[in-house]
Amino acid sequence: MSTERNPITQAWERSEASYSISFDARSCKALTAHDFFIFGYGRNLELVFERWTMPCVKGSYCTTRDLPGTTVGVPAPESATLLSIEGGTYIPVDQRSRLQALPSRVEVYRGTDLTSVSAWNVDPEGRFLFACSTAEGVLLRIDLNEPQVLVIYTSTELPILTSVLDINPVKHTTMGRGWSLLGAGAEETYLWDFDNDGVTDQVESLTAAENATRYPFSSFIVPIP
Repeated sequence: MSTERNPITQAWERSEASYSISFDARSCKALTAHDFFIFGYGRNLELVFERWTMPCVKGSYCTTRDLPGTTVGVPAPESATLLSIEGGTYIPVDQRSRLQALPSRVEVYRGTDLTSVSAWNVDPEGRFLFACSTAEGVLLRIDLNEPQVLVIYTSTELPILTSVLDINPVKHTTMGRGWSLLGAGAEETYLWDFDNDGVTDQVESLTAAENATRYPFSSFIVPIP
């Protein structure tokens, strides 16, 4: 479902499209409105991650991201989301082609390296996915530019992995890029990546009170550029 503001009338216009999917979809994370990932479980309870790239319809707003295409371990420039109108001129929703655009779908992972996923997210530069499992106490990295799946941390190294509720990329005004792992007790562990190469340079685990003092919300750049 898409909602767009007509630049001439300033009215909001909505369009919808429906697609079938071949596995039990549970959640979605986006790089842009036209480039997103869907997670779910396959027929044999294997984990499935698919990448959907939606074509931009003529006359509609189009979102793209200038991904560097680098592999993990190579410092990458920060990407940015770009907004444009496909074809240059906005066409009202009710005047566009009625042919439904078909997405490009790529299965980026199907396997049983984890039995379940409690939290996951995608790297803003499109290099990898992080997937956490509280049942197994594991943080898994699924690389997107090369066929590699690695256990990055276990709960022995990061105790928060036994209770993690959410994982998100962050951009701090002084610390730079990193990842925030939120625990069930509102504690947070940060994986700081100073040179943005996808490899953790510093781990910082804080209680809820420590985090509120050291890293108030105002010290983060939102949304991530």
